[in-house]
Amino acid sequence: MTAPAQIRIRPCVAADEPLMAEIVGDAASAYKGVIPADRYHEPYMPLEELRAEIAAGVRFWGAEVDGELVGVMGIQDVDNATPGGIGDVALIRHAYVRTAQRGLGIGGQLLTHLMGITQRPLLMGTWAAADWAVRFYQKHGFTLTTHAEKETLLRIYWNIPARQVETSVVLADARAITMLRNARLESTMSTVYLIGAGPGDPGLLTVRAKELIETCDVVVYDYLANKDFLKYARTDAEIIYVGKKGGDHTLPQDQINQLIIDKAKEGKSVARLKGGDPYVFGRGGEEAEELVEAGIAFEVVPGVTAGVAAPAYAGIPVTHRDHTTSVCFITGHEDPTKEETGHNWEVYAKSTSTLVFYMGVKNLPMIAGNLISNGRDPKTPVALVRWGTRCNQESMVATLETVAAEAEKRKFAAPSIIIVGGVCSLASKLAWFEKKPLLGKGVVVTRAREQASDLADVLKNMGACVFEFPTITVEPLDDYEEVEKAILSLGAVDWLIFTSVNGVKHFWNQLSEIGLDTRALGGISVAAIGPATAEELKARGVTPDFIPPKYVAEEVVAGLLERGIAGKNVLIPRAKVAREVLPEELAKAGAKVRILPVYETRLTQQDPAEIVEALEKGKIQAVTFTSSSTVENFFTLLAPDTLKKYPDVKIGCIGPVTAKTLSRYGFAPDIQPEDYTIPGLAEALGKGL
Repeated sequence: MTAPAQIRIRPCVAADEPLMAEIVGDAASAYKGVIPADRYHEPYMPLEELRAEIAAGVRFWGAEVDGELVGVMGIQDVDNATPGGIGDVALIRHAYVRTAQRGLGIGGQLLTHLMGITQRPLLMGTWAAADWAVRFYQKHGFTLTTHAEKETLLRIYWNIPARQVETSVVLADARAITMLRNARLESTMSTVYLIGAGPGDPGLLTVRAKELIETCDVVVYDYLANKDFLKYARTDAEIIYVGKKGGDHTLPQDQINQLIIDKAKEGKSVARLKGGDPYVFGRGGEEAEELVEAGIAFEVVPGVTAGVAAPAYAGIPVTHRDHTTSVCFITGHEDPTKEETGHNWEVYAKSTSTLVFYMGVKNLPMIAGNLISNGRDPKTPVALVRWGTRCNQESMVATLETVAAEAEKRKFAAPSIIIVGGVCSLASKLAWFEKKPLLGKGVVVTRAREQASDLADVLKNMGACVFEFPTITVEPLDDYEEVEKAILSLGAVDWLIFTSVNGVKHFWNQLSEIGLDTRALGGISVAAIGPATAEELKARGVTPDFIPPKYVAEEVVAGLLERGIAGKNVLIPRAKVAREVLPEELAKAGAKVRILPVYETRLTQQDPAEIVEALEKGKIQAVTFTSSSTVENFFTLLAPDTLKKYPDVKIGCIGPVTAKTLSRYGFAPDIQPEDYTIPGLAEALGKGL
């Protein structure tokens, strides 16, 4: 429903107290059956308890509609100046709106008003963890802290018991979030986190590293730290690239050190992302020394080092009882200002350890030559692994006497790890990563960002280099009045047909918003178009009565006719704009169909420059389309003629309907699964690329 013309927020006065107690009792009664039983309590706060709350410092504000007080919210200021405390917050103790006025946006306006006048972050009580409440806050534009941030704020900085962490929610807008962080001066103002980002595979990033990236004010990253990690950063975080590769320095090391110090002195928490481990040839020790000199607190978060990970992904264990019991990590690129080398080539040559050289591919002839001249067998196996653990990983095995020439022939370049020792002979036997069907294949995923991970994750697990290029965004409607009316009239519906995961999600959001749950669907038959839609329903306790074997209108209609849908009332919650084939065919079959828009899709403002550049460099082997709208929007953002310049790039589409849309732009799919599903499309790509 839309908000009425006049909602007035004002402080409550003593004369309001009897009416306030009545509102609390009325609203709390309505929560029975909505709030889980273990969190629900009978209505409380009779007049004398209300007055006791006021005497204890709880301040109440009221919301008037047409001059009548219909909602109240009580907050209590908490001044926390203890060491490590989060500073001053406002604890919301009570929030109630009369049953008859629910859905008018009163609660949201109260929250917004109190955020503005308190100038403090708002901390909600334990009842606020209810799913319906979280959705309510999000609907009204408030930011909920992440779980990691919440745990830090509540358990560490405010000493709230761990058992309450899961049942508390912190609310804040952008201004209040900044206030909250700035209030924790003693604990965060000068903390720098030297974070090992691992060798590149996002799955090898540690949990601690991810938590810090999510919460820090500044993220400073280098050439070897996967840019995918930046998606974890806050939207308002400052992102700074200081990459160094092959002598090409965005910033020299001394300037990187000063940058980190300057940001910390500004009172910002800094995540310094370094490829691999910060203390294994990452110059993390140097940065730590500078921080100590500057009097800035720091923490080190170890990462998976490339010297172990890259060989493992190439099928090479760095230790093996049949070959060696030790491993030696060596830099292949020493500090050029040093007067004497730190290498003892005679020791390396005579050692039985596996030798792992970092940053040494340019010096490979020198490395191999020194080992041979100091007595290492020229037939010793040597392996090179480039871009270890990433989708573009490549490796080779040779011998000390042939490796330099072979590497030059195959154009091996940095970043590469060099492994010397008998363990390299196991590569052909133990290789696993480079056997993935799509390794090194660049695939564009055009699904909406909210859905892209379904396909992207499967493709990444198959080894593909995924280029996410979302062409549509999924957004809630501006007005849900019609949806609310339809939900309240579900008793007249015989069949609910969900055609997408988004349809399920947005329908359930509104179901919960008006205080109902799955029980409202009692007696209604439910159909799900596609396995993903079916799984989304099952997650909400609904097992579909019908899932068509193929996901085209003809199959759906045929299956529903067999189940007697003719003459029945059918409700289809779906996107605001979508294909009309299914409802039209159902209507022809005699069903009484009502389309219920519950969300809408819009064209993104995605810049195609990255995709164009990747096409030009031959990094893309396929473009995928999972719906007609992804086709239409893709070619709105990138001209069809641009893609036609690259005839070797294959097009994969999920089914015949999408293929038909594709034909309007002069393309035919090269790859199309037999079953029109995301897993089916991924499998077809694995066979067709």
